[in-house]
Order: sequence, then structure tokens, then C-alpha cells
Amino acid sequence: MDKLDKESRRLEQIIIRPNTRSSLYLSENFDLNLKSSQPIKSLLKMSTIEYQDLYNLEEFGVAQYPEVGELIAIRERYAGYLKRQDIEIESLHKSMRLSIPKDIDYMLINGLSNEAKESCFR
Repeated sequence: MDKLDKESRRLEQIIIRPNTRSSLYLSENFDLNLKSSQPIKSLLKMSTIEYQDLYNLEEFGVAQYPEVGELIAIRERYAGYLKRQDIEIESLHKSMRLSIPKDIDYMLINGLSNEAKESCFR
């Protein structure tokens, strides 16, 4: 397991709870009011919170590999976007594997514009 994975797992295991000094710090400095307990890593999804900001939380402790912190923050922040892109790419791959029969009559397909039918007919 590399440094990035170790620090990422550590951040997943650290839980921050509402009504603690750390949650008060987040409320005062980032206007973030915790309603339930959550992994400290999830805070990095917010664009206003950087990895270095986590140092101010009691639960954070000592980072074994602080040099990978910014990479973890970037991965966490863009994880949703990257996942959606992966789904889109897979969908495109599936549609690219479909083959259109050579003898199809485009004029019989409802929903195609006349312009599209003509261009497919050529």
C-alpha cells in the first residue's frame, strides 16, 4: 500500500462528530454546521476546505504522510465528476459497439428529421 492510500484510509477512519470543538471550528471558519458524524475525509469535498485546514481539528492527529494531503484533497473534490465521466465513457463505448445494418431504410424511422434521413440515405 502506498503513502497516498495509507493517508486516505486514515482520513476515512477519523470521524468528526457534531457538538465538538472541531465542529465549532468548522462552523466558525467555514460556515459548516455538522448535523451528523462523518469521516474527516468527506470535508475535503468542499472547495473551501484544504488539507492543511484539517490540522486544526483535534481528531486529525499527526499526519504520517503530509506530502500527499493535497493529492487526496484533489481526488476527493473531483471524485464525483470523474465517476460521472467514467460512466459516460462506458456508455459511449457500448454505443460504439452497436452496428447499424447496411440495408436499413432510414426513411421508415420515426423521430429522425428529414435532413438526418437524407444525410443517412446518401
